[in-house]
Amino acid sequence: MKRIFLVLIVFIMGSIMVAESVETSNIAAFDSNKGSLIIKEYHSIASVKGLYSGKLNMDVLFMQDATTNRTISGLRMEAEETKSYGASSSRSLLDVEEVESLISALDYLIQAKTKYGTDKQQPYRELEYSSKDSFKFGVFISKAEYTLFSTVGRIGSTTIFLKYDQLPQINQHLVSALAKLKE
Repeated sequence: MKRIFLVLIVFIMGSIMVAESVETSNIAAFDSNKGSLIIKEYHSIASVKGLYSGKLNMDVLFMQDATTNRTISGLRMEAEETKSYGASSSRSLLDVEEVESLISALDYLIQAKTKYGTDKQQPYRELEYSSKDSFKFGVFISKAEYTLFSTVGRIGSTTIFLKYDQLPQINQHLVSALAKLKE
């Protein structure tokens, strides 16, 4: 009985340590500062309608700590989903460097149809980009059907499915957001 209790305590402590060491983006860490007055300024970049329901919103976010005048900027990705009982949303924050790597990943995804083709006998594939603050974007290929997905948020995440044809438009929105972040 003592061994079971000891194993349980070690497991719980290990889980707490792993939960505390979860990597997050710099902008998400800045947003979670306690004891400071944080000024947030949102600039809407785009809202992309989902394949079945919901939408993916992209906003450039500028934040300033009013007490120290420290500033940071990044991209807020928000997935909104309408359900029978109301709407829900999840958000993730990306640093400028992550926006750059996301654009590179989307460039690769745009070429995926050329690379993997339209053979219905090909294996099921997933190509996925993930950020530090629990944002995922990718494509899954099943029987030569290409479907985009975006999962936003850590707890109670929201997944939006998108048409593969929307990929160049989404990429262009992100390029515009990056330009605004670098002004």
